[in-house]
Amino acid sequence: MKTSALDAELGGMATIGRVVQGKEPPHFLTVFSGRMIILQGSQLSHYQGKCSSTDITGIPESFLLQVGGNQTHNTRAIQVERRAASLNTNYVFVLKTLRFGNFLWSGKGSTGDEREMAKKIASTVVRGDYEVLYEGQEKSNFWEAIGGKEEYTTNKEQTEHRDVIPPRLFHSSYTTDAFRVEEIVNFSQSDLVQEDIMLLDARHVIYIWSGKASSKIERDATTFIPIQYLRT
Repeated sequence: MKTSALDAELGGMATIGRVVQGKEPPHFLTVFSGRMIILQGSQLSHYQGKCSSTDITGIPESFLLQVGGNQTHNTRAIQVERRAASLNTNYVFVLKTLRFGNFLWSGKGSTGDEREMAKKIASTVVRGDYEVLYEGQEKSNFWEAIGGKEEYTTNKEQTEHRDVIPPRLFHSSYTTDAFRVEEIVNFSQSDLVQEDIMLLDARHVIYIWSGKASSKIERDATTFIPIQYLRT
């Protein structure tokens, strides 16, 4: 509603785009210069009696952020439950507390670039200093701040698999005598649309997926869509 109102104030000259949380495209993340932070909202951490108050800005005074990304165009920090079970050896986390101080925890599977981007996040949300910790070298004050030791994900992702060019998924649909193609980022199987055509660029091979409810025009287009994609 506010978007429409702002567009009206600008005389309809604004270009409005819809971005779904968790599927932010690179150009959207770039706007935040590697400092995009997603908080849980007003109903924050009432789990097990752990209620975190907020300051005058509405930002919680204590929280845990999981930071993912190694460049400005792919970095986002997402608030997770403030407990040790939320930790993951493949990521970097920022822990902000009032009572115990602030921490930047680096999992053994994280890279140097990821740790540098996490420092940007930490400098954005933490007023003052924060303590840098590496997995396996935590001090007792960290475990006390996060609510005690718990088991967490320690299976390392293969670094070489994380650094290669990732696959890309495109959604193709036929509307008003023209084909519309849109890339879907952070995709999963649930993004497949039975009424349309999907193109999956797996780097060494291109797949065309035809939904069982797609139109004949869309199915016929599967012969030239890959060719047009390769040309661009």
